[in-house]
Amino acid sequence: MTKGLPEKYLYKNRLQEYTQKAGLPLPTYRSKNEGFPHAPKFWAQVEVNGKTYASTGRFTHVKEAEQDAARTALEHITQIVKNAGIPTIQDPIYCKSILNEYCAKINLKKPEYTTAFGNEKHPVFISSMVFNGESYKGEVARSKKMAEQLAARAAIQSLLESGSEVIRQIISSKFNIHKPALGFKDLGTDRSNLQIVVKADVPTETSKKTAAAFPSTSEMKSAGPHANSSRENKRKRLIEDSSQQKKRVHKQ
Repeated sequence: MTKGLPEKYLYKNRLQEYTQKAGLPLPTYRSKNEGFPHAPKFWAQVEVNGKTYASTGRFTHVKEAEQDAARTALEHITQIVKNAGIPTIQDPIYCKSILNEYCAKINLKKPEYTTAFGNEKHPVFISSMVFNGESYKGEVARSKKMAEQLAARAAIQSLLESGSEVIRQIISSKFNIHKPALGFKDLGTDRSNLQIVVKADVPTETSKKTAAAFPSTSEMKSAGPHANSSRENKRKRLIEDSSQQKKRVHKQ
């Protein structure tokens, strides 16, 4: 039981909770006595996610040194999370999928949702669930499916606040595929930023004839009114030739 214990005895528990929520290996400690058997001076180190944090002082008991090392680790991790910022998902449409993928990656049981129906003028739903030993409740929604997505979003937000790198990576991968749907502004979808790329295909006979029938922009600019007059005369001759050919066919 940790209830009622002084703060200095809670750091190891909190660090372990952080690694479990973040889907990381549990912290590992090592200690050393730099004093004497009758006057010990212990210091400790803890490794979290490949990084090592050391106690800032020397202590008469190993457990105290480990608690101080855990405190150092938590302070550094908290600062990193604070500096990185906590992303938010505005549109919850993929939240259940994100949470299920997270469960698969760290071998957790998928959450089961309980949804209540509010009998009002306009039907409303609210969903709750238990995930990794914690209870989460979503916001009111107009459908059962959306209520479950909102409950999943509440769990995801809690994981993000704990600094989970696994959930961040999953969201990032979903973000790359479904940027607009996740509620993030995608500069790439701004039409003012789009570029038209013309593929240099090998010209076919049809494309050659089409290109010949329609002069290029540069030709139209440089040819001037004389060229326009020439093209008009050519068009008239083609019409006349076609008309004469039809008359000959009709006579036959």
